[in-house]
Formats: sequence, structure tokens, C-alpha cells
Amino acid sequence: MSDTERSEVRETKRGFGWSGVLAAFSAGAIVGAITALLYAPQSGKDTRDKIKDRFSDFSESAGAFIERSKESFEEAKDKMSSAYQGAVERTSTAIEHAKEKLARKKEAE
Repeated sequence: MSDTERSEVRETKRGFGWSGVLAAFSAGAIVGAITALLYAPQSGKDTRDKIKDRFSDFSESAGAFIERSKESFEEAKDKMSSAYQGAVERTSTAIEHAKEKLARKKEAE
């Protein structure tokens, strides 16, 4: 196993990966945006309205991301299922051909 593969295995075992990085980055962006809004020289109502608007925007984009992820997952699942079915059919056909050859060989002896 190469050093890169070992590193990937360690990261997977520790739970790191792109999804973890993306979640941490998103959380940091949200905290940073809220902090910036809270320290901006505005009235409390304006600040709360901006926070609400930003959270609403984030919520919508997160929902869209989740929907795209679900669609991608379903497409991948369908492709894997189709590939599996194809492999099963090819294997079954190969086994039948092997059985036929074996039977013919036994008859020839």
C-alpha cells in the first residue's frame, strides 16, 4: 500500500474527508458572517433583519445542495444497480457456457 493510500485510509478512519471539510468551512462562514453583522454599526433591528435574510439565503442554498446530492446519489445508485445486474448476467452466461463445454468434454471421453 502506498503512502498516499495509507494517508487516505487514516483520514477515512478518523472521519475526515471532503464532507467534513465542507461542513467545517460552511460553519466557519456562517459564524464569520454573523460576527461581522453583529459588529457592524447598525441598529439592532437592521442587524437582526440582515441575519434573518442571510440565514434564509443559506437555508435555501443548503436545501438546493441537498436536493442535488439526493439526485446524484439516486443516479449513482441506478448506475451501480445496472452494472451489478449486467455483471450477474455475464457471469451466469459464462457459467452456463463453461458447464456446456464441460458436459461436451465428458461426452467426448
